[in-house]
Amino acid sequence: MPAPTPSLSQASENRPRRFDDVLRIHAEGLPILQITHRTGLARNTVRSYLRAGTFVPYRRALGLLLLDQHRSFA
Repeated sequence: MPAPTPSLSQASENRPRRFDDVLRIHAEGLPILQITHRTGLARNTVRSYLRAGTFVPYRRALGLLLLDQHRSFA
């Protein structure tokens, strides 16, 4: 039986910690593949964390809602 997947709120709370872990391990001189094995993150995720350099929280872009066209009537 696979391990339970964390909820989205748990994942977003863990993201800064994982980001810091990746930077710390990279500072120790380990290559990206070693970091992926230690953290369980995807290679491209590790690469994007290292490329960013500082943690940027994810913010979902506000999109149009189906009822926005009728907002003036309310």
